[in-house]
Amino acid sequence: MFNIIKADFYKLWKSKILLWITLGFLGILLLGNGLAQGGDGVMTLMSDSMNYNLVHFGKKGTQMMIELLKGSNVILFFLIPIVINVFISDFKYKTIKNTVSYQYSRTTIYLSKMLICALFALILPILYVVLGLMMSILFNGFVSIRLSELITVLKIILLQLPLYIGFIGMMIFIGILFKSNMATTLFTVLYQFIMIFVSEIVTSIHLSEIDPVTCLDHLAYLNNLSTSIIYKTEFVGFIFILISLILGIYVFCYRDIA
Repeated sequence: MFNIIKADFYKLWKSKILLWITLGFLGILLLGNGLAQGGDGVMTLMSDSMNYNLVHFGKKGTQMMIELLKGSNVILFFLIPIVINVFISDFKYKTIKNTVSYQYSRTTIYLSKMLICALFALILPILYVVLGLMMSILFNGFVSIRLSELITVLKIILLQLPLYIGFIGMMIFIGILFKSNMATTLFTVLYQFIMIFVSEIVTSIHLSEIDPVTCLDHLAYLNNLSTSIIYKTEFVGFIFILISLILGIYVFCYRDIA
């Protein structure tokens, strides 16, 4: 398992994907802070089903870090190249066949690659908010830097992690099912549009409560959430992890990968 993880980390490093992700984050942050200089700086890049993700770039210091996490659903788009590069592209370039024919079981391969993607589900939000803090300092100076808010940021990111992993698991499952990079990308993008559309039509069911994307953004309001709501969102994340693991491992283990 360690050799698989090591190889995939090397592949990610060589691909310069992390550089492009960093530049993408900086682009969003520059745009938001630029808007804040000439107005209220309110921006949403991709709405969730409850519009939790209105980010006010007028916030300063560590408050900005918490504010950025209200738009955590955007980070899912930046996880697409991670998932594709670590796992799904192996089908396109036929390298998965070599890995399977080596000494590792398919379950070990799947879990190893899932573990790497899960790790980046922790790394990317941290990178995003740290860059956000640096950009806030650049535009506003050293103001409103509070340890209590830093602790809140870490709490939110850790609570969000099961939701990220659960959604990543579904991205991997779709990619493996269709053996396609495009399938993974389309699923990630279309899922969010479809959930917004369906939640507008089906008002009798509170879909937002079981939507991992909406739950991601909702957790950024941690200080205003009851313990029961936090438990519900965590439950959604773990259910998605379980379902995606069962489906993903089953498809990967019992179908031809040629």
